[in-house]
Amino acid sequence: MTDFQIMKVPVAKFSAEDQAFVAGLVHERNLDQGMTKGPFAEKITGTFVKAVSKQGLNYQIFGDPKWDGTQRYPLVIWLHGSGQSGSDNQAQMGGPTGLFTDPEHQSANPCFMIAPQCPDADIGWNKQVADNLMALIADITSKLPVDLKRLYLTGSSMGALVPGVCAPSTPASLPQACPSAVVVILKKPGC
Repeated sequence: MTDFQIMKVPVAKFSAEDQAFVAGLVHERNLDQGMTKGPFAEKITGTFVKAVSKQGLNYQIFGDPKWDGTQRYPLVIWLHGSGQSGSDNQAQMGGPTGLFTDPEHQSANPCFMIAPQCPDADIGWNKQVADNLMALIADITSKLPVDLKRLYLTGSSMGALVPGVCAPSTPASLPQACPSAVVVILKKPGC
């Protein structure tokens, strides 16, 4: 029989490589528990839940508390069109939010989903709103079991323009941009 003894060693005494390894283990453990503990736990209910980001951006979030926290799941970010801008935190809930979170779809393709609401159509998904959105995504992905290789940004109308504008300038943490709206330009005959 082995007599194990627990020794407390300050992390500062470890090499930089070992410190990074320990920090990674702690981070992974926190992600594993993210749906049951932490700042987003009460928002992961199996339905959309209204919330406001630290930066003041209204959004709704979907996740299922029945998922295995040790698995990593995609995050779909749905960006609405200009007509759904405002502050009610409800108008943005059209489009694919119902499709992606339908029980049949979720059983085959479980994913977290957020639907932020742009406060002003005149600003759009630009400037401070875009910065607030990226901060929200960073916050969610650092605290919930999200697969960083499966982040999907999509939208319609004004929201469909964002993937083409944001994706090339964002870090590799936002690899998939898939606009869901196609702009059709109708020409008069002979033009």
